[in-house]
Amino acid sequence: MNTLSLYLEERFIYFNNHYYSQIYGDSMWAEYLEVFDKLFVIARVKKQTSFDPITKGYKITKNPNIIFIPLADYQGLYEGIKYLPATVSSVVKSVKQSQSNLLRLPGLISNIAGVSAIWMNKNIAVQLVGDPYDVFSSGVGGKYAPVLKIVFTNLTKYICKNAAVASYVTQYTLQEKYPPNRNAVNISYSDVNLEPSVFEEKNIIETYSTLIENLSS
Repeated sequence: MNTLSLYLEERFIYFNNHYYSQIYGDSMWAEYLEVFDKLFVIARVKKQTSFDPITKGYKITKNPNIIFIPLADYQGLYEGIKYLPATVSSVVKSVKQSQSNLLRLPGLISNIAGVSAIWMNKNIAVQLVGDPYDVFSSGVGGKYAPVLKIVFTNLTKYICKNAAVASYVTQYTLQEKYPPNRNAVNISYSDVNLEPSVFEEKNIIETYSTLIENLSS
């Protein structure tokens, strides 16, 4: 069985035996399952006993081939530090057991997964969807932002440099700041969810599928 482990910073809600997100639902996972038999999602999860996903605009994941490995629902720097040992333990265990690893950067969870996979000599694919330097320049991290900026920026460079597949949401900018390995499959794409009619010559879905197919090969 061909499986993929996806590490990301999205916070999911678990309610009534299903997982909800404002971004990710069954339709968003469909591209992964065209290539892989099962998708393991490693992310923060908050359990709720009272929740109205429809009025809040949340999407649902029902597909039984999407398996969540829930992490503590920490928020902010101090909770992140508090739950760091448990987060590291769960992520490292997942990397060790995984067949293929896809890291959605920037983010703490993907950084842990990336460093662990590199140390274990496992191939990784990276989706760089933002610049950690800009994140910590915007006030995130408070008085620790200057240190966090250095740490996360250098970790992102290290992981991108060691990825077998690297995709970027820019055509040049992020590639120049966080260059991929010269032997890596390098893809430029955007994962904005638009109607197929928007595209004329180049369909973004085809580009996104190329990323996943290269990871499985």
